[in-house]
Amino acid sequence: MTTYCTSKQVAEVLQISNFNADSIPADNIIDRYIERAEAKIESTTAHAWQTKTVTDEYLEPSSLYRYGTGIRFKLSHRSIKTFVSGTDKLEVWDGSNWVEYVANKTEGRSNDYWVNYTEGVVYLIGTQRIYPDGVRCTYRYGESTVAASIEECAILMTAIMVLNSPEFSSVGFTDDGGSSRNYDRERIAEWKETINNILANNTEFNVF
Repeated sequence: MTTYCTSKQVAEVLQISNFNADSIPADNIIDRYIERAEAKIESTTAHAWQTKTVTDEYLEPSSLYRYGTGIRFKLSHRSIKTFVSGTDKLEVWDGSNWVEYVANKTEGRSNDYWVNYTEGVVYLIGTQRIYPDGVRCTYRYGESTVAASIEECAILMTAIMVLNSPEFSSVGFTDDGGSSRNYDRERIAEWKETINNILANNTEFNVF
């Protein structure tokens, strides 16, 4: 599984020795912090820099039928992985049953359906009736590599969690606790501004 950053990178930003089983916090705690940072990044941006799966997302048409294009359905994510039978599903309710298109229909603009994988848009070519909650999709999305800005965001988010952790604060890495705490607050404020800018620049905007 892809991780957006490493504990070593977090330690480097904090200018301390790398985390291990005996450090405070221990390396397994840092791994949990990194997972929390990744989850926050993905929930805020509605995007991922690793492969994620969405199961049974119900789709509403965002256009009427257009000749040569079909009926447009916008997925909640972009950078969709190419549909694979047995893994991904595009199901259409025909009034009695779910018809699974990926396995049983032909993809292509002159066939049964087609997909704009970059933008995350599915088109049904046929003029069949679309029932309420009558189209659902199971698909994979996400980037294949972690962008540098997302890596930085994960590092800084994790570093903030470390600085705010009771275990880390109680260690006392410097003798003058007062000034070091002020320095930590300054770093956290600066990092939060960077984080917010990165998240804002990477947040999805769906145009229907």
